[in-house]
Amino acid sequence: IANDKWLTAQALANAAVAVPRSVSGVSRARVLEALRLPILSKPRQGRGGRGIEVYDDAAALGEPSPDRVYQEFLSGDEYDVNIFAGTGGEPVALVVLRKTQLKGGRVGNASAVERTTAPDVAELARAASRALALEGPIDMDVRRNARGRPLILEINARVGANVRAADEVL
Repeated sequence: IANDKWLTAQALANAAVAVPRSVSGVSRARVLEALRLPILSKPRQGRGGRGIEVYDDAAALGEPSPDRVYQEFLSGDEYDVNIFAGTGGEPVALVVLRKTQLKGGRVGNASAVERTTAPDVAELARAASRALALEGPIDMDVRRNARGRPLILEINARVGANVRAADEVL
């Protein structure tokens, strides 16, 4: 599931874990009906922030591809949550890093992070790990919406790029 960003969003939503409004494999009209601008588009299978686009106006959207996920763009702080989970997705170690600089400006991988205490972000990541019964190293991207509520952007079932700032996860 974590290898497919669309399946991840669906599985988490079905488990009542907060994710952005998302659509995939639909018409342009459906994307614009379901999501307010700006709209984020990303490959269903991707890594390292490759292929992410943000559309600020409807004319730039073009015709949606079934190989992409379209989500409401969240404008708040972004976090990289590094987890090592045991049986049933129970975190053995969990570290929340706030992304202080993004390589792509508004989106993408972090070029700088800082450790932070964000209990609501940590609890959301725990809930996602348990809901999907993930085990082993996990890298989650979480972002706050305009109201400050954290939502899971995606889950990578691997060691994260910023894990050196979260030694206990290793």
